[in-house]
Amino acid sequence: MANTKKSPPPNRGNRALLNARKPKLFSRNKLFDLEFKNDLEISGFADRGSFVPEIDEGYIFPPDDTRIVLHGIQNGDRILATGHTGSGKTSLFEQIGARLNYNVFKISFDGHLSRNDLVGEYVVRDGNMVWVDGILIKAMREPGSIIIFDEWDTINDDTSFVVQRLLQREDGRLLVTENGGEIVKLHKQNVVVATANTVGQGDDTGLYTHGTRHQNYAQLNRFSLCIRLNYLKPEQEEQILQKKFEDLQEHEAKAFVKTINKVRDGFANGTVSVPLSTRDLLNWVEKFLFIGNPMTAATYCFLNRMTLEDAEACKGIIQRAFEEA
Repeated sequence: MANTKKSPPPNRGNRALLNARKPKLFSRNKLFDLEFKNDLEISGFADRGSFVPEIDEGYIFPPDDTRIVLHGIQNGDRILATGHTGSGKTSLFEQIGARLNYNVFKISFDGHLSRNDLVGEYVVRDGNMVWVDGILIKAMREPGSIIIFDEWDTINDDTSFVVQRLLQREDGRLLVTENGGEIVKLHKQNVVVATANTVGQGDDTGLYTHGTRHQNYAQLNRFSLCIRLNYLKPEQEEQILQKKFEDLQEHEAKAFVKTINKVRDGFANGTVSVPLSTRDLLNWVEKFLFIGNPMTAATYCFLNRMTLEDAEACKGIIQRAFEEA
């Protein structure tokens, strides 16, 4: 058996200070295409970091939600964003990061994500046991970063308690017992957010029962800012389509958006068992521009994954919307 020995953990005492990124102020209204009467300067970073997302020029920021999220980021809040699938929870934070030059680290929770995945572990390299930071620790150390706990409401109990102390805004530390008791503090330029389909207290829609879990209320209580994202307004979705698809006619855009919203109305009143998201809308239009027929495109995009009853109801909605266009 190979003789291995542990290398001592690196001295990172001054790392946070040395790696601080140069800040830059941006106009809130101009950068996010908002129209609030009183504009504010929002702090971001002068240079793009290594993990800054690409800007989606067609993205439409929901005004009120964007305003409060920007306040939370500036304030160091722990932010929880909930809402139906495809309502834009993760993309909101990604596009804020893209414009303010924040790195974005998305940690997707699932039943197989372990404590070692998050904090790190010793591995053998050249006969030595070397400590390797986990994905959460790497993100905590990287200055100017938004850390997204994606699908937070699916986190298992063991993993949940790893992030408990980090979510305490006044603390923001992790004790890594596996690495000699090292205490890692969230970089002062970083922010922690979570996205989820539920609020971690069960699913009252029946859509997300499989996979989601009841979360410890003490952890839920650590989120100092909570938003519930809804789908965009029809005129905003039409604007997205016009930005993204130059070949789409205005009357076609209206018919697509009308259909999506009629299906959502059906979900709300119980005549359809599932809603359609903005993600579904964009995919549908993309396939329509290739196929040339809205019903055929819908069949391949979402009708084939619905129950027969839902599919028939949606076909009727599509037919009426395009006949009236």
